[in-house]
Amino acid sequence: MDVKSFTSTICAELGLAEYNVMITDVPGMTEGMANVLINPLLKVIVVTPKAAELLTEDELCAVMTHELGHSYNNHVEKRLVVDGVSVVLSGINVFLPLPIWKKVLIQVGLTATEIAIKWKMFHAQEFEADQMSFRYHLNNQLASALRKLDVANESFKPSNPLLAAVAGMTHPSTEERIKRLTVPVINR
Repeated sequence: MDVKSFTSTICAELGLAEYNVMITDVPGMTEGMANVLINPLLKVIVVTPKAAELLTEDELCAVMTHELGHSYNNHVEKRLVVDGVSVVLSGINVFLPLPIWKKVLIQVGLTATEIAIKWKMFHAQEFEADQMSFRYHLNNQLASALRKLDVANESFKPSNPLLAAVAGMTHPSTEERIKRLTVPVINR
């Protein structure tokens, strides 16, 4: 299965604009990481050289279904709305006629709430994007790709528990994602 033509076919089926698939390093990402990223604004899916080397074509196609699932479900746009609301609420807080200590407490509460919402939303979005692999019967291939990527990137995981928690904010555990991809669930 050719990854670029598969991606083109999926885009057409989902009514998405054509995405360009590129194999390249990502500026700002640690060299040697195996990853696949989507940028819906630029209509590009970037596969790092390590991921291209590591994954089979079927696994890469499965990862494409996941990445296009983000675009199909407007995940970036939803994240931007949460960010916008957060900025507006923080801006309002600045101008409230309150003592500074109350503003600080309000801001701490706003920040904690934003983190909790984003944590829940990001995890839900990852699971939702994973579901796209079922549509194309590539859920087992996606599970296999996730295993390989997790092992390949093990050395890049932070050893500090606080940093590990922050790193885990955007993605649920690989084990939980694989479980959902490989264990039959009623009313999926």
